[in-house]
Amino acid sequence: MEFLLFVGVLVILFWVGSVSSRLSEVEKRLKAGVALPSADQESRSLPEHQPSQAPGFLQPKYQPSQTSHSLLNSPAIATSMPQTSLRAQAKPLTEAQQTELATNWLNKIGMVALLLGMVFFFKYAIDQGWINPWARIIIGFLVSGLLVYLGELWKEKYGSKAYALSGGGIALFYFSIFAAYQFYHIIPQPVAWVLMLIVAGTSIWLSFRYSSLTLGVLGFFGAYGSPLILSSGQDQQISLFIYLSIMNLVALIICLKKYWVELLFLGFLGTVVDYGFWANNYSNYQNTFSSVFFIVFSTLLIAAGAAALLRYHKEKNSLPEQLEKNLSALFIFAGGFYFFSLWILLNNSYHNFLAPMVLLGSVIFFFIYAVLDRLEYRAVNYCLSFVASGLLVSASLWQFDGKAQALALLGIALLGTSIGFLVKREELRVWGLIVLFMSLFKSLFEPYTLDDKVFLFNAKFGLMLANTLAMLFVGWLYGKFKATETEKNVEQGLQIVAAIILWLAVSWDMFSGLAGLGSHSVDNFMTFWWVIYPGALAAAAFVSRRKQLMNLALILLLASFIKVLILPYGDHDPLFVNAKFGLMLAQTLALFFVAVLHQKSENQSEASDVMHVVASLLFWFAVSWEIVQFFQGSQSTNARNLLLSLWWIAYAVILMVAGGLARKPVFRKVAIALFGLSILKVFLYDVQALDTPYRIIAFIVLGVILLSVSFAYQKNKETIVNFLEADGQNKLI
Repeated sequence: MEFLLFVGVLVILFWVGSVSSRLSEVEKRLKAGVALPSADQESRSLPEHQPSQAPGFLQPKYQPSQTSHSLLNSPAIATSMPQTSLRAQAKPLTEAQQTELATNWLNKIGMVALLLGMVFFFKYAIDQGWINPWARIIIGFLVSGLLVYLGELWKEKYGSKAYALSGGGIALFYFSIFAAYQFYHIIPQPVAWVLMLIVAGTSIWLSFRYSSLTLGVLGFFGAYGSPLILSSGQDQQISLFIYLSIMNLVALIICLKKYWVELLFLGFLGTVVDYGFWANNYSNYQNTFSSVFFIVFSTLLIAAGAAALLRYHKEKNSLPEQLEKNLSALFIFAGGFYFFSLWILLNNSYHNFLAPMVLLGSVIFFFIYAVLDRLEYRAVNYCLSFVASGLLVSASLWQFDGKAQALALLGIALLGTSIGFLVKREELRVWGLIVLFMSLFKSLFEPYTLDDKVFLFNAKFGLMLANTLAMLFVGWLYGKFKATETEKNVEQGLQIVAAIILWLAVSWDMFSGLAGLGSHSVDNFMTFWWVIYPGALAAAAFVSRRKQLMNLALILLLASFIKVLILPYGDHDPLFVNAKFGLMLAQTLALFFVAVLHQKSENQSEASDVMHVVASLLFWFAVSWEIVQFFQGSQSTNARNLLLSLWWIAYAVILMVAGGLARKPVFRKVAIALFGLSILKVFLYDVQALDTPYRIIAFIVLGVILLSVSFAYQKNKETIVNFLEADGQNKLI
């Protein structure tokens, strides 16, 4: 009796608080001098500044001119007109709206306080022994029914506040049934099941009737929680799966009226939790396939149902806000549940069935993607295509092994990017590119086998070559078809990666396939490949006008230059007839060749001049090093030093002549530098290190050459000056 009196007092306080809030709002409006129109006046009257809508042929044809528009925007007139008529701006909440918002929150907090008060009262009554278990449950049912009834009674008058009462009553119904079954054991499990379903059905019906998400959530909480809180401790697999499937159908039916993604989430989460508790306790070898069927059916039902409802509500323009992110997360979670559940069920005992079932999931999500892709929900499209592509990749990895996995990934990548271009879907192209790089890394880390020892004719090199061609093909597709703004640099990036992979593939294959020739021979062959590849790449870049490939050729040329310099000599290599000198000579020619192509393609001289200088100095160093290496360990130091001086002087003359003939001032500058170096060597080193006969020869040759150069310059001074001036003008131009 005291408890009912307490509830009655709370209801009266609820009513008095609502009336008080309404009176407060009326007082505020009266103080502000705002009239309180009647309901009829509110429904019939129009604002004075808003003209009534007339038919089209009665509308005035006057349009404000530019002059009138400027007058309206003038400061004098603008200050005299209401600001709301000049520009639309976001208005802050009025006091009435703030009061309404506050009372809504107070209403919800009051409902929670009421529930807590009743829980505390139950606890106190149990401790004092005032009421027996049957009386407690009956009181709980009565109070629950009273709250639901008051919510129904006051729904039109108080709106969402009344729905909170109904929600609290439903929550108390669940608690009372649970207490009667679990705590006091006064009702059997079938009766508790029936009562739980009745309460859940009532909550769902009320949410459907009032369009109240809160009531729907409470109904689903009880419906999906019943298998857990009313568990009998026995395996009832088929009954549980049928029950969960029916509840998922109910969720979809409710969403026909309003697309509540929250209910779909709750249904999916309830399915996952109930199935997880069952699987943890009762899953075994015998019931595996029934579990697999339930997983496939539930995923198809929830994901496909959510997609079908999205199209349905899209046509009716009844979709809620913030839909895209929530729905995308639902599809991600559904795909994850499908993947991990099947992996746990089938990986050990039925591994052969794992790949086909995961492939089936990929087909399901690709079908859902095809249903929704034209609705242009970017996040949804990306998530669906991600789940479908991920399942397809997983199926291929479980179906194949070794190098066949890389080939399968390569096929998926080419298929995805090709279809993405054909149907003009960015997300398919993106996931295709990601799978393409997965195939690339799989090919790179795939080890060589005993059958992969034939140079260039083995599976390992074939995989890397296939990835190179695939990247070039996909890059060609990006250049052929129009892509989005975010994909504008993909073609260039793929070409760069393809060029690097080919360079690496051949180098790696030389290291593995030519190992029988010895490390020194392998090193020579690899260095030769590093020397000729940048030249070939630069030629391809020049023909196709690809600046990024030309820059890559320069980088690889620098790498080959360093490798040539550190390459060691072999034992007993003859003078000028050895691999080291041949590679330095090839590097020199490659530098000259790339310099010419770079100058023609870029129409610049700075980078090409640098390469010309490096090439000329490399050849000078190559011959000098050959002389030093040839006389190494012998007593003929006079001959070595004399030959070095003669070579430096002669090479400076050659560069001076070549610079004049080729109209390359950079060669003249290098020649002058070598003349200076030769003079320093002769006057500072040779005069002390050489014997008298060798010293005489060195000075005579140096003097003759310097006099000859000076005489030639004086004789052709005017021609040389004109040449230099013309070159300077060309540089300025």
